[in-house]
Amino acid sequence: MLNILISCAGRQTGLVRAFQAALAGNGRVVATDHDPDAPALAAADHSELAPAIDDPGYLDWVLDQCARFEIGLLLSFVEVDTLRLETIRAELAALGCVLIGTPSDVIELAEDKLRTGALATAANLAYPDTWTLRDIAGAEALPETPWIVKARRGRGSRGLRTHATTAALRADAANETHGDAWIAQPAISGTHFSIDVVNDLDGTFQTVFIREKHEMRNGEAARTTTIDAARFAELGAALAAVTRHQGCIDIDIIEGEDGITLLDVNLRFGGAYIFSHAAGANLPAALVAWRNRTPLDPAWLRPRPGVTTDRADLGTVFST
Repeated sequence: MLNILISCAGRQTGLVRAFQAALAGNGRVVATDHDPDAPALAAADHSELAPAIDDPGYLDWVLDQCARFEIGLLLSFVEVDTLRLETIRAELAALGCVLIGTPSDVIELAEDKLRTGALATAANLAYPDTWTLRDIAGAEALPETPWIVKARRGRGSRGLRTHATTAALRADAANETHGDAWIAQPAISGTHFSIDVVNDLDGTFQTVFIREKHEMRNGEAARTTTIDAARFAELGAALAAVTRHQGCIDIDIIEGEDGITLLDVNLRFGGAYIFSHAAGANLPAALVAWRNRTPLDPAWLRPRPGVTTDRADLGTVFST
């Protein structure tokens, strides 16, 4: 038997159900969230309302839940939550619970897009030149290029905006009262890919799930085609050696005339995992097998390449 706790479950009903299917009746999925209306709570075998992540008693509450429900595997769908959970990794282990997480220093770099370039550099990847809007307002010389502006610590594409000219960017910066909270990067042309970098529970690189992105809707990938893992396996292995995470992280890259550039690092299941799952991947089943030390079906880590899927065709089962 293996019981799994999913923290900050939010709208990830599909992943809750995927973990339930992976357990095949040999355990329960417990979902927690601070929002009583979080849809994933209703999908779980059991749910609990959680204190706010920054509540002084939050971590003790998590430990109590893990002891109460005999949790053997814990993961969160929110990076700042994982950052806090990392501080009690030893206490969780003493309860027999394995945290699917990432070292705190890596989370802090990935959460701050001004500093994410350090991860790219360590993995020998390019990262766009990045300024805060406060820096833009005071800069004397800037390249004449289209620009992308996004929240420095934002999630997804919330608040993202584009400017066709540097003059328009300067006007934006001049009017922004929270200039340190926003970053600007030159827009890069090329083919966009979303990639899950998959490690086992020891933090050892296993594979990548790759999707070429054809269309975005409401800030998330809406139509993609799965790509053979060999294309970016070396890239994934290099980044995995830097992040040292367990489970999967979701990265966005662009391949243009000047090569590959890392755009974003999300240290959690990303919204585009759905497309690889639809093509045969089953990371929840692999995580359960790694935790139970049972054999994996190799197909779980080998989604079929060339599968083009539109999010609308997948219904609401994997709503994110």
